[in-house]
Amino acid sequence: MGIFDNKEKQPERFTEKSVQSFGLVETRIIRDNETGVNYIIATNTVNGGVSVTPLLDDTGDIYIELDDYNDEETE
Repeated sequence: MGIFDNKEKQPERFTEKSVQSFGLVETRIIRDNETGVNYIIATNTVNGGVSVTPLLDDTGDIYIELDDYNDEETE
């Protein structure tokens, strides 16, 4: 039995929701499971450049997806 065997498995902080490629650019949408905020990550597959920005809703506000991950905190 190792020293790390007794640690509880923590829930994942981020969940990858989608991946798409557009020529030399790959985009991913990930969700922060603690805050509900969705982020879009664009990566240039040639030179490795990366940009990250929160995903916005139709009114320009940060898109927050509430669900089971933070139900306990809001009750």
